[in-house]
Amino acid sequence: MLLSREHASAPARHPIILVTDAWHPQVNGVVHTWSYIQRELDRLGHELHVIHPAGSRGVRVPGEPDLLLSTEPTRHLKRLLGPRMPAALHIATEGPLSWAARAIDSLRFAPGPRDALDLPRPILLYAGRVAPEKNVEAFAALDLPGSRVVVGDGPELGRLRARYPQVHWLGGQPHNSLAPYYRAADAFVFPSRTDTFGLVMLEAMACGCPVAAYPVTGPIDVVTPGISGALDEDLRRACLQALQLSRSQVRTAAIRRSWTEIARDLLSMLVPIEARVA
Repeated sequence: MLLSREHASAPARHPIILVTDAWHPQVNGVVHTWSYIQRELDRLGHELHVIHPAGSRGVRVPGEPDLLLSTEPTRHLKRLLGPRMPAALHIATEGPLSWAARAIDSLRFAPGPRDALDLPRPILLYAGRVAPEKNVEAFAALDLPGSRVVVGDGPELGRLRARYPQVHWLGGQPHNSLAPYYRAADAFVFPSRTDTFGLVMLEAMACGCPVAAYPVTGPIDVVTPGISGALDEDLRRACLQALQLSRSQVRTAAIRRSWTEIARDLLSMLVPIEARVA
């Protein structure tokens, strides 16, 4: 939800407030995306203040030690927001906006040497959390030529590593170390059916790596079939189709818009607030 009482082109006299349950030290696409947007809004002369669960009474999610859920959300929000009326208020959820799914860092994620993975080709890669909602097992279970590689950590890693020893499980890697893996891969596989965000797909595409995924919310907003990837209810078939695509066309499709343009889009979407937020 996006609310504003000032025209988007006017200088910000009050901060833009982002309310999100996903923030540092969590490592996921939402946190990365809003960190980039915060940087770009600052460059454009606007302030983005983030209200997140830190400092609130809360509970840790079992199996997700970095995820804190506030048990006093209204009180916490009022305490941090105070009596001021922000220029804009955005409430973010997992996969917050369709436009955000099109955002990439085309400087860090770009084509380059493809030697980070010394494995038989074709190399099919998944990068992200190894958690139930990511449906990584659907990828691990596929009968595909070449090599399957999983970069990431999470509560499902131990079970899946034991069940699918033929998959190369590389464990968690820092976000700024992912680009060489995207470049080395011949296709990036996004097996989730419920994750509506999928920043990793854009990062892979920016490196020239085509995406294979199910035709569901998230991938259908990001992937152009036959150009930047392949979407199919048969994930194996999508993988084989993605391997046939031009890496240069994939890269071109991914860099149509920059983070700065996305931040400007955010400002242009602000609409008048009709009443004070309760």
